[in-house]
Amino acid sequence: MKKRWLTNITASAVLFLTLAGCSKIPQKNTPPETTAPEVISWQYKPVNNEQQIRKLEEGLIGEVIKEKQLEIGKIILYLTRSDKEYLHAAFLSDTEAYDLGVVSEVKNFNPAIFNRKEDDLNAVVTKPLERLGGTLIRLDGIYGANAPQSNYYLVVEGIPKPFLRVDGHITEVDLDLDGWEEIIASSGTPPQTTIYKWDNGVFLSADVNKMLGADAVLFVNRGRLVFFAAYYKGQPDRRNYRYTAEGLQLVVTGHFID
Repeated sequence: MKKRWLTNITASAVLFLTLAGCSKIPQKNTPPETTAPEVISWQYKPVNNEQQIRKLEEGLIGEVIKEKQLEIGKIILYLTRSDKEYLHAAFLSDTEAYDLGVVSEVKNFNPAIFNRKEDDLNAVVTKPLERLGGTLIRLDGIYGANAPQSNYYLVVEGIPKPFLRVDGHITEVDLDLDGWEEIIASSGTPPQTTIYKWDNGVFLSADVNKMLGADAVLFVNRGRLVFFAAYYKGQPDRRNYRYTAEGLQLVVTGHFID
């Protein structure tokens, strides 16, 4: 009788220890579920370029305000005989003269800075575009107190062609590293930001504010650190997005990049 009682106690003790040991077996950790960073797909549309170039009419120039000699020709800024409010531009090749149209408001134009560094307003910037077989000319002007505008023209074999007109403060940077610089323009208060992209012979534009549903968007370029900062009414923190081939990808929420 005692032997059976001891046997039952021993069996119960073994069962208890076995269950206790099982409760201490470490469980395999399951990594927390992660979600991919938010990506807002591109919403590009073709740009309607309203630039017009024609042969310069004889007697059209009333007063030459400034001129600049380039390797490919000469740029002249002038007033017409009938228009004293706006600056017009002309391109002179070795054989022809072309009217490039209005490029700035007169009252905000400062001739003293016309020949200064290329990122000043009213500058004349040139760069070769070997892929397109010509040279790109950029004329920067300004309308009103703070409304800059840049006009781009492509000169091929001495003939200027319409290329692009952009309103706002511009930054030229190769965002997708394809060898072509995108143009980022910001204008107004709060700032509205637009990306211009050359694609298969035409320019496309993307309204970044509309894409992100943001009240204000700033483009921040710090060399290797390039992003779009989006601001929303009623939200103290901004949302930062980086450029990708698929769209704008959320990278930081809050004031982590200052």
